[in-house]
Amino acid sequence: MERPGNKNDTEQQGMSTDSRSDSSGAIDKSRRKFATAGLASPVIMSLFSQPAWSAVACSPSGLVSGNVSGQGTEPIDCTGRGRGCTPGFWKNNPAAWITATQFIPGQCVEWQGQGCKQWNTGSGTKFIDVFGIPSVMDVVSGDGSVENPKSMLAVMLDHEEAGNIGTFENHLVAAVLNADASPEIYGTTVQSILEALAAMDAGQISFGDLFDTLVAMNEAGSCYLNANGFCSDGKVSNELGECIASCEGGQRYDYCSETCVPKGTETSLEDLLTAGYDEGLGVWNACK
Repeated sequence: MERPGNKNDTEQQGMSTDSRSDSSGAIDKSRRKFATAGLASPVIMSLFSQPAWSAVACSPSGLVSGNVSGQGTEPIDCTGRGRGCTPGFWKNNPAAWITATQFIPGQCVEWQGQGCKQWNTGSGTKFIDVFGIPSVMDVVSGDGSVENPKSMLAVMLDHEEAGNIGTFENHLVAAVLNADASPEIYGTTVQSILEALAAMDAGQISFGDLFDTLVAMNEAGSCYLNANGFCSDGKVSNELGECIASCEGGQRYDYCSETCVPKGTETSLEDLLTAGYDEGLGVWNACK
């Protein structure tokens, strides 16, 4: 474990902020209201000001309307028509959620100097509140209720650690974030994505068609924001470009075991720095 530097600040709210889940009904449109985030920075806004692309056969709305590539006399080439950011970008960069979208990735729960050192997804926008259905990562009881529903970012982080489980949800979250950041540059709207999901649940379009469309849009390979973000599993990038731990609600990162543990049982960064480092043994005193 790398030795962190001196801690100057205590906990702050500075950045406050391939399986498919079963659906138990239609999407509740009343759930799609969220508090807007702060004003987007000039840099972000300039990046999200490119001309729209309008090939409906290459978007969710095109699926719903039946204008699917290959159904006409000539297949439509969708290459290069969108500038979607990948699921990996959105997973790595919670700051981009706050700056460019109305969805909340969670909040910073531990700071050191000018940088966030630990992220928590507990206060983030819940997946089920956006899409009206639980994610494959959620635990659904016999009566259909979901206890402690996963946030959108938690679903992405869980997918990364679980491998191929939740791939559809991973792309669904990325699609909504792309569309909310700029429907013009992405080529579709959040509403169109939700309507396509409802159409899939109703059997009007296939899972494969929707999944392939979202993957193509999210992985167009031209995300102007994808400047950093190659953090390992379970970690996100902070405002300094450093990879930091991310835990779910009710958990905190334990610097001794380097895992997420129940809040109140963790050895914090402050604990490490207060107890000091044993140069002879090469371990933190708090971890002995």
